[in-house]
Amino acid sequence: MSSDERREFYRIVYQRLDQPTFRVAEQSFRVRDCSERGVRFLVEEPAAAFTAGAAVQGVIRFRQGDTAAVEGVVVRANSEMVALRLEGAGIPFALILSEQRRLYARDWALSR
Repeated sequence: MSSDERREFYRIVYQRLDQPTFRVAEQSFRVRDCSERGVRFLVEEPAAAFTAGAAVQGVIRFRQGDTAAVEGVVVRANSEMVALRLEGAGIPFALILSEQRRLYARDWALSR
């Protein structure tokens, strides 16, 4: 069984042009992937605020205009990417489903 099959929540992995933005204070980051309970975002350089165990709050803005205010704890951070375990409400399931449908419909249309 692959690690993808063992995930508790469906994870959306974004291509560069589809990536939502994650706004934390005055900074914006590109989201690499997300689920109801987690988000990974790209960083240009290591930042002290993103150390393991640090609390982070921000807003994810999806390409279609929807937003999700999230808070979480850094579980992994390096010079390229930060992974958060989301707490509280996380990203609503309906929003994850909407994103999945949008990406699937777009890919299906492009394949025709």
